[in-house]
Amino acid sequence: KNWVDKIVDNTDTYKKTFCMYPVIKEEQFGQVSFYDKEKYKNVTYVGTEEDGTWKIKDIHYYPSSKEDADRMANIQGSCGEKPDLVVRKEIMYEIGDVVDVKFSNGNFPAVVNKKDPNFSNRYFVKLVDGGRGYWKTSEELAPSTASNTTQTQETHQMGSVSEEEVVNEVAFNVNDKVGVKTRSGVMKGKIIKATNGKYLVKFRDPRYQDLWVAESNLEKL
Repeated sequence: KNWVDKIVDNTDTYKKTFCMYPVIKEEQFGQVSFYDKEKYKNVTYVGTEEDGTWKIKDIHYYPSSKEDADRMANIQGSCGEKPDLVVRKEIMYEIGDVVDVKFSNGNFPAVVNKKDPNFSNRYFVKLVDGGRGYWKTSEELAPSTASNTTQTQETHQMGSVSEEEVVNEVAFNVNDKVGVKTRSGVMKGKIIKATNGKYLVKFRDPRYQDLWVAESNLEKL
């Protein structure tokens, strides 16, 4: 109630000191801060994802004085451009999917190891080369050029697997020698554990850690 009243009671001041499309000062998942027109003060919005939508949980706003507000009323200051508000389908990943992870120095193949239970677009991935793990959002991931396992949420909800597809599936067993398909090629290893359509592969190269891999990313050797 306090922060809602603060916004309502200072609507005119807010309009004078902040742009319609303000420049972002700082952004992280669930929180964003915007500069005022002079990049002196900022307002921060904190939200959380619930029931398929976003809800504001807190607002940190400190109104400018009347003198400052009047000065900024007719200037453009740090105003930005209208943001891209096109609605796009969110790509969902499953444990064992091979993905390309975006880093500042390029894209590298990795395997999805965990899914964040609190945020649907956040995943813990392990690099195929070296096995290092990182938490990444879906914006930093892309379906691997060697993987056909990734689907959009809409695709997951459509239809069912045909009998012909089930018959043609390749079954893998513990101790099978397999190749793990990545963008960099096929990495050889052996299945040491299997559960729910996922397989734990021990690579021949001891430099690489064991990884859980989806069946569609495996091939028999």
